[in-house]
Amino acid sequence: MYVIEVIPLTNLPQNVPQLLSYFFDADLARGALVEITIGRRKVKAVVISSTPIEKAKSILKKSEFQLKKLSKVISPGPKVSDLQFKIALWISRTYYAPLGLTLKTVLSKSL
Repeated sequence: MYVIEVIPLTNLPQNVPQLLSYFFDADLARGALVEITIGRRKVKAVVISSTPIEKAKSILKKSEFQLKKLSKVISPGPKVSDLQFKIALWISRTYYAPLGLTLKTVLSKSL
């Protein structure tokens, strides 16, 4: 089992964390495209990191929330490059825009 941190490719309010954590049974590469559930919606998201659950157990025990499972993996291989991550982060910080929306802007239309 792995703890997967993702950036949802949707507009989230500023007071909501822009990085969300889910669990999955396989290790996913940084930049992989997945589908997650936010409320009742299914949303595409990009994987930021994948950590074995054994390393994150102490953090998970102290947290007040439960992890949900990823809905499905759309593309296990990296679809987002490091340069695209850096550009999205720069736009987000410079213009105070939601990180998921800026990442969606720098990605190709095919995703």
